[in-house]
Amino acid sequence: MNLDSAINLAAGNLPEGFELILSIENGGYDASVRYTSGTFSLDVEIEADTLIDHIIESVDMAKDMAPDYVFSQNDTQETAEQLSARHSVQVKCSREEASIAIGLSELLNFESSLFRRSEEFGKYRIGNKNYYVVSIANTDYIFKQA
Repeated sequence: MNLDSAINLAAGNLPEGFELILSIENGGYDASVRYTSGTFSLDVEIEADTLIDHIIESVDMAKDMAPDYVFSQNDTQETAEQLSARHSVQVKCSREEASIAIGLSELLNFESSLFRRSEEFGKYRIGNKNYYVVSIANTDYIFKQA
């Protein structure tokens, strides 16, 4: 895939509210995804080896983050087997990414209801569903793709 094809892929596949931001400076390059909703705007950095990989990863990340997520359960409702399976595929993600996927106001309201701020964030995929995990006071709260 060449650079023009990758940019066209991004242009045709980014969900509503997402933009691809490409930066080239001092012989290097960078890519990020910008999410905008009303007056709220957030850039999420993408890590990849080449500029084309940055673009492809940006589209994939935006698609994963765009669907609505709803609270599903916490880890006390999981069996040991479910917990082990989740931990084997779960990866860390940033607060910014989780805030976009879950919704910033939903996340803030959730934290307020528990009187605690989130400490860590993760994400995983099982089958065709994506999940985000919010860890607060040693409990994992799981949000599933609606």
